[in-house]
Order: sequence, then structure tokens, then C-alpha cells
Amino acid sequence: NCSLLKEGEYYLEVIAASESNITKSRYNIYISQQPNPQRFPVYLWGNNAHLMDWAIAHGFNEMQIGDFMWPLTKKDSTVEIFNKILDDAVRKKVDIGMYFYTFNPEFFKGHPEVNAVRKPGKENEKIDDQSYEKICLREPYVREFSENITSAAMDLFKNYPSLNDVLINSEYIATPCYSVNCRSLLVKELGMDLYKYDVDLLNPPRTKEEAKKLNLPDFLVNAVPVNGIIEDDNPYYKYYMWWWKRGLGDVPLNKRIAELVKSYRPDIITWNDPFRLAPVYGRKEGLDCIGTWIYTHPDPKYMGYVEMMIAEAKPENQKIMPSVTIWEYQNWLAPTDSGTVIIPTDIFKENNWIALSHRPDMLCNYIPTPFLPTTEIDTWHRDMKTFKAMTWMSENVYKPFGPFILQMKRMPRKAAMLISAASVLFSDIDRGEWPNKSIFPFYSLLMMAHIPTDIVMDETIMKYGLEQYDVLFLHQTETLTRSVYNKILEFKKRGGIVIADDVLRADIPLDYKIDFKLNHRKKQLADLVLKGQGVTADEDKALMTKYSTELRKMLKSKVQRLIDSTSPEVLFSVLENGPAKYIFMINDRRTYGKRFGKWKTMHTKGVEQLVDARIHYEGTKPPVLYDVRAHKRIPTTESSDYLVFSRKLAAADATIIAVYPDSISGIAIETPTIIKRGQSGTIKISVYDSKGKSYGTQPLYVRVTGVGDFNTPYSDYYATDSGKLSINIIPALNDLKGTWRVEVTDLTSGLKAFKDFKVK
Repeated sequence: NCSLLKEGEYYLEVIAASESNITKSRYNIYISQQPNPQRFPVYLWGNNAHLMDWAIAHGFNEMQIGDFMWPLTKKDSTVEIFNKILDDAVRKKVDIGMYFYTFNPEFFKGHPEVNAVRKPGKENEKIDDQSYEKICLREPYVREFSENITSAAMDLFKNYPSLNDVLINSEYIATPCYSVNCRSLLVKELGMDLYKYDVDLLNPPRTKEEAKKLNLPDFLVNAVPVNGIIEDDNPYYKYYMWWWKRGLGDVPLNKRIAELVKSYRPDIITWNDPFRLAPVYGRKEGLDCIGTWIYTHPDPKYMGYVEMMIAEAKPENQKIMPSVTIWEYQNWLAPTDSGTVIIPTDIFKENNWIALSHRPDMLCNYIPTPFLPTTEIDTWHRDMKTFKAMTWMSENVYKPFGPFILQMKRMPRKAAMLISAASVLFSDIDRGEWPNKSIFPFYSLLMMAHIPTDIVMDETIMKYGLEQYDVLFLHQTETLTRSVYNKILEFKKRGGIVIADDVLRADIPLDYKIDFKLNHRKKQLADLVLKGQGVTADEDKALMTKYSTELRKMLKSKVQRLIDSTSPEVLFSVLENGPAKYIFMINDRRTYGKRFGKWKTMHTKGVEQLVDARIHYEGTKPPVLYDVRAHKRIPTTESSDYLVFSRKLAAADATIIAVYPDSISGIAIETPTIIKRGQSGTIKISVYDSKGKSYGTQPLYVRVTGVGDFNTPYSDYYATDSGKLSINIIPALNDLKGTWRVEVTDLTSGLKAFKDFKVK
């Protein structure tokens, strides 16, 4: 039993004997301690596991091998390479993911039956041989081929404990396939054959006149919106939902691959990215985790997109993994001819802080090949300071506070903003390349106004209702289904506040109508600014501050806030564990930086800020506040039913404010008096308040030392849940007998405690 021995190098001697012969063989083996089960996962996206040492040094504890594009056998040269990586990962306590990419057109050249069939009349339309659109994922051979890739890889690597996750077919999109098979599936699953009509079903006509010009039957002519409303059984809407859940083919294929992976290893995490093209449930059906890379030009607050992922994950209780992308496209920060550049350091740090504040299950960074350390590139395009920021975030945030964050839960919110599939389908406004991201300029205003807001979709309202909310924002809501419309009217009737912009067509009584013009952000491009046709970051800041101030005035005393500040340049996010609340306070004050300031498209340099804030509380006794990163209690003053306090935030940095009913008083440690070597024992730790109660989550540093005061592998960062933590330890058979010690530091209050026990 390897758990009975200390971590390290060993020799294993194997003796095989028969009546006439004895054979001895010796093997070098390494026994590794299992990683801390509470550590926060930080994922390096891409086939970069060969950079394992570099990745570890920069804070990553998960990385990828792949791409798996064909069924591997033991004879393939890459198998030996992957085996070594998976072995090294066990030794170095990192996790490894695989990437199954199963629809490269190159694989199917001898199988013309899998080629997508074009729309009647356009059968001869040329498609790039490398285009995703060439392959129809619903063809049986594509599934068979995908299963072969999956089974071959799992057969080869299933026994490696470092194998942790599988990414399945990232970034797939295609146009409808008109094959006999697909038309048959359409009729079977949707109940009608809409492919026999000459109409773009994903971009349907907006008026009856347009529909009639296409010579469409009456039921399609009458399916256009009337006064901004469509019926629930609208054929275009039903097709839209079917397409993104079934028709495109990626959902059923990826789900099947995930099922096959689980048949080999139920513990492996299956995931897919991105989630960006349609606000519908079920885009990642049957998978464990949803990933999405997020671009944040011209505003780090676009990392609030995590809320879109949270909304999608709700029905299946899936994990979410936002990815901070480590690059800025041409024409964003510098003119087009300057090329793509690495993300500025302060934007990188703020992006990751914002993502963390929304309680993801994992955090991902994507480093494109030109910026990897193995690539030669000039220091202007690849600023090495960004890599240093990765290490800084790991040592100062992910490691000490990651377990703490994972013990938190999202605090219920009283405001919601709708992103409607019906509106995306029947839209007259420009929503950009990613429809799901189009609402986030407005969501940035809500963050500036400190209005905690959930994202809801059509299906969210139908499945869960609006009962938990007091305020509903209808931004870019051009069209509603009849049922969603009725739900909103019910919400309004019971006293809910409804706020909409000027694209709303449905007859909904509004409390406020807003006229915030946010299209200016599409002009924050260096080429345009140089020509005098663009919008600078200063001009954007003035507009956004004006709009957020109007929102604050509009909803004064009508929005429930635990935390507030008059500064629109500080961002708040509130999580909880039991009666304790945890407020992320993020510094969003920025100015022009040296590298890109002359183009003025984005404020990229963080600025230190002194924040005055206030916390609302109920009852006669005010809560107690701690600055978790400073490990100390915060002095406060009382004002009515508020506590007022100040915090100085470093540039592009943040802190976490713990709000407790009472002050933390001490730490209790329980251990067995004696633990025999080779037997398990449990260390129990509790953090309690002045009344002896334990609750909430507290970040802890636990140091378990053996004879000679050396750190055992159990020394690490942990977090309590409901104020308590248990750590199971097994002193090894080859550990020294004697006195061991447990030292605990509570990172919230700075309090410390220790306890000794004997190992025999």
C-alpha cells in the first residue's frame, strides 16, 4: 500500500522463482503524495503539458496533452511522450487534461457520406476542405469515428491518476445540413420539415411583407413577431431551440463522447467551450463543466460574462471555468499594423480577480503560441511582466485563498437582466459576432452602479420564474415569447420594477425607460482614433460614469445592496457561507499606460485607490468586518443601519472583506494523542467566535511538522466549511517516531494555534 510510505524515490525488487531458476528484476519507482483536494484548479488551455515546469512556476496546476484527432495505438510515437508527461504529472502533483478533436475533415476523405449537404439549389456551392461546415456531426460514421478516438485514448491512459479531464470538440459551428438523414432527424425531433422552404431559418423575416416575398406558406408568414411578441410554438423559435440543442449535432455527439469517457473513468471531468452564440439551455448537455474564453477589450468588466456561464450551468448544476485570454487582437490597443499583443499586466490581474469574485469552479488562462516562452518574439508584443503577474496571482491569491473561495456560495440577488433567445432570433440591432456577449456593455454599468444582477434567459424565466427578484432589466429585448411576456406582466403586477431601453416593442408597463447609447464602444479602435473617427477611453469613461450615475439615482433605495460605495471605479461581488458574507472589493480605477497610452483606446494601467464603503445590516448589533488579505479586523463607524469603513486598494488589485455576526475569538485543534505509523488519524480544526460558535469559511494555513520540524506533505493552505476542517493523515512506516505538531494560522483574523501529538 503506497500510502504507508513517505513520498520519494524507491527501488522495487521483484523475484520470480521456479524449481530450477530464480530471476530478480529491479525497478525505480516514485511514490507521490496526493494533491491537496482543496486546492484551486488553475488550467493552462492548449497542448502545453510539455512546458510543465514553466507552467508550474507560473501558477498552473492543470495542463493539456493532445490534440487527439485519430485513434491512437501503443505503437504511435506520441504515446510514449504522453505516458512520460502523465507520469511526471503524478510526481509534480499536477493534473492533465486531454483534448478530443474528432471532426477534422481530413479524417473523412474516404467517407463522402459525412459531408454536409448544401441547401437545395446551392449543392455545388464550394466549401473550404478544412471548413468545419464540410462535416455533418449527425452522420453515423462521425459518431463511430469519435467513439474510436475516445476508446483508444481511454484504453491507453485510463490508469494514470494524473488524468483529470477531457475537453471535447472546442469551437464548432456549421450551417444546416440538408441530407436525407438530417431531414429525417429534423422531422422526427421537431415534428415538421422546415427545410423544404426557401428561407434562412436562423435569420427569419421580420415582417409579413418580407415573408410573402419569399413565397412562404401562411403558418410561416404569420410566425413573424406582432408587437414584439411571438407564440411559444412559433416555428422559427422552435427550430432555433432545436438547432442549438440537437440540429447542429455537437451536443448529442459531445454527450456521447462524455458518456464513453465516464464508462472508463467516472471521476474524469468532461467539458466543452465556448458558450457564446445562443442564450439557450442545453448547449453543454451531459457534460460536467462549461468553459468559455472571454475577451475584455475595452473593459475588464466584460469578465462579468461569468454570469452568462452561471445561468447556463444552473439546470444541470454544472461547473464553470472562465478563461482569461492572454492576448489583445489587432486594432484594439494599437493600430492593426502593430499586430496582436499580449494582454497588459494590470488588465490580466483585474480580469482574474473579477472572474474569481463570481465563484468559478476552475480558472483558465489561454496563451496563444506566439506568446509562449518557447517562441521567439520581441518584448513589445510579448511583455514578460504579464507572466510575472501569473506567478504573483498564484502565490498571493490562488494558493492562499483558492480553497476559501471554493467553500463559498453565491448570495441570492434581487435584480435580473434578460438575454432573450427570441430577441436574438428576431433582431434588428447589431449584436456583434457573439450574441451572448452583446449585453455586457450594459452589465458593466450595473457593476459600476453596484447593483448585483443575475443573468436570466427565456428558459430561466419559464423554469424558475421571477419570484426571487424585485428588479428586471430588459436590455436589447426586441422580441418575447408569449409565456415570457406573461411572466413579466405577472412580475410587474406583484410590484416588480421593470426597466427597458428603446428597442422594446412588447406592451409592458415600464417603471423607467432608459436611453443609454453604448454602440460607441465599437469605435474604441486604434485605427479609428488615429483618423479622428474613434472613441477614446477617456470619452468612454465619461459616458459610462454618466450612465451608471443615472442608474443609481433611478434605483435609489429600490435595490437591495449589502455593500455600496459612491465610487463607480470599485467593483463588488458578494458570496456567502452560512451567516457569514464575503465581499470582493476590486479596484477598477485605471488610466493610460506607457505602452499603449498614445492610442487611447483603453485604460490599461491600474491606479491605487482609497475606497469609502458602507455595509447595510439589520438588527441592533452591527457585524464585525475583517480584511482577509490583511489578516486583521477593519475599524468601522456606525451610521444609522450602516457600517462605514475605508480600504486602500493597490493598483489592479483587490481584497476580500469577511462580514461576521461576531468577532473571531480562537482556533481549536483536535488530534489523537498517539497515531501509529501506517495508520490514519484525523486532525480536526475549528474556528470559533466570542460565543464559541463556528460558522462560515475561513482560509487557513496548516503546517504539520514531523520530528526535526520538517514540513510534511500535509502542510498547505486549506479552508473551513461551516467553521470546521478535517484533515486525514497517515504517518508513513518510514517516518521518524516522536512528537509531531500541527500549527494553524487563520488568515482572516491572523490568530494562531498549535497542538502536539505522538507518532509511534
